[in-house]
Amino acid sequence: MRFPKTVRYRKAECKIYGKSKHYPFYRVCGYVAGRRRMTSFATYAEAKAAADKLVRELASGSQAAALTAKQARDALAALEVLQGFYQSTGKRISLHGATVQFTEAASKLKDHSLADAVDGFLGSVVTVKRISLHEAIEQFIAFRKGKTLAAEGRRPQLSEDHWRNTGYWLREFAGAFPGHDVCDLTKQHLDAYMTKFAAKNL
Repeated sequence: MRFPKTVRYRKAECKIYGKSKHYPFYRVCGYVAGRRRMTSFATYAEAKAAADKLVRELASGSQAAALTAKQARDALAALEVLQGFYQSTGKRISLHGATVQFTEAASKLKDHSLADAVDGFLGSVVTVKRISLHEAIEQFIAFRKGKTLAAEGRRPQLSEDHWRNTGYWLREFAGAFPGHDVCDLTKQHLDAYMTKFAAKNL
């Protein structure tokens, strides 16, 4: 048998090189994703089977052949991790997307690990609980009630009349937005209320 032997399938091809004095293995060589790839085999039968598989993958447009055995194992392991993440969180991330996010974060963190950055961030995040506008105002009024009380011989921080009038206005404000939480209010809500309030008191 003469070498190199060309193996073709449709428009894809690769070559099988025979053993030599300095390299006693059969070699399968082909271009995958623009890069030359070579693998070695002890027998011609193994080399021929690998060559047939390679040209079929190349003809189908598969990029799997571009991976070394170690890269393929790493990719499969990474995909299993991402599948587990999807099953536990419902969030689906591609292997490419996960790699991009990690490398961008690692570049910004420099000498700090991603885990340290996440722990630091979570340690500084404040959890905000939703509260209705009515409840928040009642709590505020109750808090200010204490300012109308004074120690013996001292004046209170707030007069009873001021506390009562402020409470009346705040309750009227809350009544204008029934069913709203504090975080739902926007500048547009406040502007609309102030417009009505001004018109009412002209």
